[in-house]
Amino acid sequence: MKKLIALFLICSLLTGCANLKGSEPPPQTSAPDPSESGEPMTEQADLPYETEPVATEPVVPENGSWPTIDDVTESLQPSAPVEFDNIGEDYTLEEVKNIINGFDRFSVAESFFADVPKNIDHVKERTEGVVDDMLETSMYDQYVYFLKTFKYIFGDNTPFYPEYLYVRGGFTDSDELFEPFYTYYDDFISGKKVNKAFNVRFAYTDHANTAKDDAVYLMTIHPIGSCDTRFDKGELGKIIYYNKWSFEDLGHTYTADTIANNFDKKAYGEYIGTYLPDSEKSYKMLDKETKIKDAVKVFEDYMNSLPTMYDPIYNTRVVKVSVYKFGIKNIFYVYYFDCAREYDGILYDSIGSGQNMVGGEDFVCDFNLGYMVRSDEVDFADGNFIRFMKTYDEQQYDDVISFEEAMRILDERLTKHVEFEVQEARLVYAYTEEFVDDLPRYNCKVYWRIIAKNLNDNAYYFYYQNARDRNSLRYFLGSNYSDEVLMLE
Repeated sequence: MKKLIALFLICSLLTGCANLKGSEPPPQTSAPDPSESGEPMTEQADLPYETEPVATEPVVPENGSWPTIDDVTESLQPSAPVEFDNIGEDYTLEEVKNIINGFDRFSVAESFFADVPKNIDHVKERTEGVVDDMLETSMYDQYVYFLKTFKYIFGDNTPFYPEYLYVRGGFTDSDELFEPFYTYYDDFISGKKVNKAFNVRFAYTDHANTAKDDAVYLMTIHPIGSCDTRFDKGELGKIIYYNKWSFEDLGHTYTADTIANNFDKKAYGEYIGTYLPDSEKSYKMLDKETKIKDAVKVFEDYMNSLPTMYDPIYNTRVVKVSVYKFGIKNIFYVYYFDCAREYDGILYDSIGSGQNMVGGEDFVCDFNLGYMVRSDEVDFADGNFIRFMKTYDEQQYDDVISFEEAMRILDERLTKHVEFEVQEARLVYAYTEEFVDDLPRYNCKVYWRIIAKNLNDNAYYFYYQNARDRNSLRYFLGSNYSDEVLMLE
């Protein structure tokens, strides 16, 4: 059990990060441009997928007692963002740079990113874990809740085909492969089976290659907000498919399977740069010119309103926004968001695109991303968008080491006569994992996370200076942190 949980909670995060590691966008094919067809780009997003023929199509058993999407009449209610009273004042970017440059052997990278409070009232150290009530949720209730979630995300007019529904873990034969849900529907309907919520995933996908027109993808731990969350409304995917943009180096053109296989669609675009979430810069999205900060608000408001089974204690916040250009003649831009949990006014440690930490296996990082194609709708989200946990223990402290003091500790502790270029500075919750009665618990403490490049060997180092204990400094080797990340004003 311990091994399974660890693989799910940790490997799924790091694997996702590996898929997002910065790479040169592959060249686009000379696909027919939509302007040549006389049809506007916005209409092409509604075209159906082309699916491959299969010898036999899955058949759903007839059973009058099995609820369908049409039986779901009670709607899920949106949640609300959490309000915190630990309000601090942030340094400006120039102020942070001046502090770093005040130490002789430290300089600031051109792509430098900072999220540094000048003062903060307090920090909290906490131990958290899975909400106990979730551990005995019946499979029947899980299934019905999944149908409600589907309706909430995709709307009443999106058809639900039972043969597209898959399940993994729990009582199924395999903990590693998704299996057709209807194979196990008797177990769900009987209510005899129970689950440990972090170990069972539902997936709705056209991976079966049936000849349905409406292809969407939703995967979730029961329920959304407890752990792994993924949905894809398919707008960008259909545009990519219609234009036949392809990974030439892989020989793989876009099909519906790429959603299930987690192919990274931003590789079909041209990377422009990365911005802070309050940037006034604007780009032409599929529908209209949109400021980055306005898109960030739409994204955060939507993610913080997704229904939760228990009262949320975290918010989802955007950390960085990367911009990608799509199209050949009819150009539009897509905003990609690296996100993190927020608790008590401080963000959790997170792994974003373009970075990879090696050797910090006992530190568990959040991994959350999403993107928007239009100015008013979230098209895709993937990651552990956790919004509620059970608090086992929490202590509050007002003795917080300042950022300037954290830099002084680095200057004292790191090898002399070596110059460092600082890539990033943040105040974060970092957490380690332990198991109690086969269930994970997370011990969370606040750290100054300072990422620096050793100019002698060009290696990246992730330094974690405890925000309360100047004698607690940890570091991990990093790679590919910022080689292709261009921070823009």
